Amino acid sequence: MSKVEEFEELRPLLFSIAYRILGSVSEAEDAVQETWLRYDGSATRPTSAKAFLSATVTRIAIDVLRSARVRREAYVGPWFPEPLLSDPYEDPARAVELADSVSVAALLLLERLSPLERSVFVLRDVFAFDFDEIARAVGRSEAACRQLLVRARRHMADGRPRFTADREQRQELATRFFDA
Repeated sequence: MSKVEEFEELRPLLFSIAYRILGSVSEAEDAVQETWLRYDGSATRPTSAKAFLSATVTRIAIDVLRSARVRREAYVGPWFPEPLLSDPYEDPARAVELADSVSVAALLLLERLSPLERSVFVLRDVFAFDFDEIARAVGRSEAACRQLLVRARRHMADGRPRFTADREQRQELATRFFDA
């Protein structure tokens, strides 16, 4: 099987991982495209394309969440993910899976997690990856990934947002916006 065929077979999985971590269709598509560029540019063939591509798209998504651009565009207020209105791959089975597991409520819950917690949570609880695969994908030890998952589940259960904006910050942002 060629690299293109392998990648196209795994594209829906890669998109699902990226979308669940990022919460944006366009950013997920960009992450999948960047994954392809890295895979295509790789001189060696990985033992497992699925493991390599899943790890790559996860790391790219984490980098996007941590990027200066995302921090600059930080919105002071409730975060609302971009809803996935239709399955871009037109597969009824995938559409049902996405509808079940990626609701706006689930994405709002994921906002309570740090990028690493979100990645570990998505890979383990949504895609049932083993901890050794998750550890390789996020560049941490298995023990660290288990702890990240425990923290992620605790943050999800707590029901608190990851950060809060006080009234003064909201007012300052509104003033700057209207002055512009």
